[in-house]
Amino acid sequence: MGPGTIAVMAICIPDPALRRAAALFDVPEPSLRRLDRQGAPDGAVFRGRRAGREVYLKLVPKGPEQLPELTDRLAFAAHLHGNGIRVVEPVPSTGGALVEHVEADGSSFLCSLTHAAPGRHLGLHHLRRAPRLIGSWAALLGRMHALSAGYRSGPNLPHWRDEHRYFTETCTDPGLGTLWARLGADLSALPEDATVFGAIHNDLHLGNLLVDDDGTLTVLDFDVCARHWFATDLGIALFHPVWQLRNQRGDDLAGFAEEAAGFAGAFLSAYAEQYPLDPGWRSLLPTFVRYRAVLVVQAIRLELDGAPLPGPVARLRDELVGGGPIDEVRF
Repeated sequence: MGPGTIAVMAICIPDPALRRAAALFDVPEPSLRRLDRQGAPDGAVFRGRRAGREVYLKLVPKGPEQLPELTDRLAFAAHLHGNGIRVVEPVPSTGGALVEHVEADGSSFLCSLTHAAPGRHLGLHHLRRAPRLIGSWAALLGRMHALSAGYRSGPNLPHWRDEHRYFTETCTDPGLGTLWARLGADLSALPEDATVFGAIHNDLHLGNLLVDDDGTLTVLDFDVCARHWFATDLGIALFHPVWQLRNQRGDDLAGFAEEAAGFAGAFLSAYAEQYPLDPGWRSLLPTFVRYRAVLVVQAIRLELDGAPLPGPVARLRDELVGGGPIDEVRF
């Protein structure tokens, strides 16, 4: 790695690309500082200041052919923001675009800017100390789905079949592959009318929410926003805390089942106050929880690139294939 290149994980950003992106969004380049990101990020993020406000400039190594998809994702976030949902607000470039394309040193990047938001990442410990946050999160998701039901824009958003196809083609685990195929067949039979299917966040777990001192929540990261069932968002919201509880409770299965069912009941009650949940769809939630769980294991396996799964993930994989406590949580 030579001079003039900034590395974020495995993503290298040539200085000319960063300069062009900063100029397009009117961010003074000297203010930019790299943000270290955990896991396998899809792009490099730089913290900076623009017009007296803290901002985040993101460069994703993608070509111009993917610009419409990313633009539609940020446009959906802007739609929610404009209708009272607190999201990390997209900021247009000097040319009025939510996404810009830059090239440098033979590499291609899509660039976007967002304002920073106050607060800290929401965690399971916050929900335990302040159970009202469960209702706040669920009500927020219900309002998002109510706004999505009337949202007709975003023709370039990926469809759920694109997601399913990708994980089918990259799956190297026969047991998970069989389960994934069965889940895909089950979902294919479901209706896709606008009251139950539309633009969704598609990754609204605890780590993609900020909570400030007065308990207000802000939604982060629309990077995998897609057209999917609203029940998919519910499955994601239910799965991640339940999985954390499963890992923390260990062999205390009775305690796990009680706490998980309490969380799920509180969440779904608050959600239904904002967007009614048909009993038929509620009965399908275990399928969507399982869909998310299989996707998580497959995504982690891809990130590890052949390395062994960590213990909690390996156990989740085995319980998904063979049946286990998460399948027994009542929603």
